[in-house]
Amino acid sequence: MAAAQDRLSLHATALAYGRFGLLLTGAPGSGKSGLARSLIDHAVRAGGYAALVADDRVDIKACSGRLIARAMAANRDLIEVRGIGLFRMKSAAAVLLTHAVVLDPAPPRLPEAAEASVEHLGVSLPVIHLRVHDPDAVSAIAAALGGEPLPV
Repeated sequence: MAAAQDRLSLHATALAYGRFGLLLTGAPGSGKSGLARSLIDHAVRAGGYAALVADDRVDIKACSGRLIARAMAANRDLIEVRGIGLFRMKSAAAVLLTHAVVLDPAPPRLPEAAEASVEHLGVSLPVIHLRVHDPDAVSAIAAALGGEPLPV
């Protein structure tokens, strides 16, 4: 993790998902890229909007008390398919982050208040805790966000 005063580079994946901006975090191999692809596919099949912003490295900037995520130049329009390689995927230029999704081998069953948010650059994001490679992750995220992704 590298940081300037108002910028941060994270090992993460960012995407627009309906009206939400999601920052997917977790250890290498925890399924961030696969979850992003599944969320994008789910939104498109539901008639909603979703787009990759960045995979593997995310540049985050604090602006007026909000966090904006962008791809680093080296990974723009690329997404990893583990065990196969990197693939081109048209991406959105940026997204205003609204939530963090934390992929964890043993997420809390009922998160305590201290686990309900994460802070980057002085800005807090609500957290959705999920088990690594959870087959129900897409429906869990949709439920946590109040339903299906909304068209934009």
